[in-house]
Amino acid sequence: MFERNITPIYNWLIKLPGYFYPFAAIVDGKRRRGMASYQCALELVKETETKIIYPAKVLIHRELSHLLGALIAIPTASFLGVVLNTPIVTYAFLIFVILFITIQEFYIHPKHYRQIWWKSCIDWSMWVGPIVIFLLLTEYGAPFLAQ
Repeated sequence: MFERNITPIYNWLIKLPGYFYPFAAIVDGKRRRGMASYQCALELVKETETKIIYPAKVLIHRELSHLLGALIAIPTASFLGVVLNTPIVTYAFLIFVILFITIQEFYIHPKHYRQIWWKSCIDWSMWVGPIVIFLLLTEYGAPFLAQ
């Protein structure tokens, strides 16, 4: 249903949260978790001509996955800044992430997945919020790793 031929790597990243879907479902008479349960939950998605409506469990899981992605991007950027011995790399990496997420949420997902505007705004804020807080609270981008 949601498979679009953008790139194989991008499609893999889109599917990645499904492998960690924590809620169980009965699939083929057996209690399943992970991708099988996630696919079952996606069957409950209501699709109209103009929008897609997700069940609450799927929506919460996806938003927590976006938050986790941001929380992985921050230490990755900090690590790169420390390894390359310049805080500019930290800022550049995080600005790249913000730009990519902005393009993804407000162009790619509405165009290829018919994502509605308010869902794009929530997804974007779950990614960008922690990054902006990190950039505002740290003087050089990675002071806690540089010591």
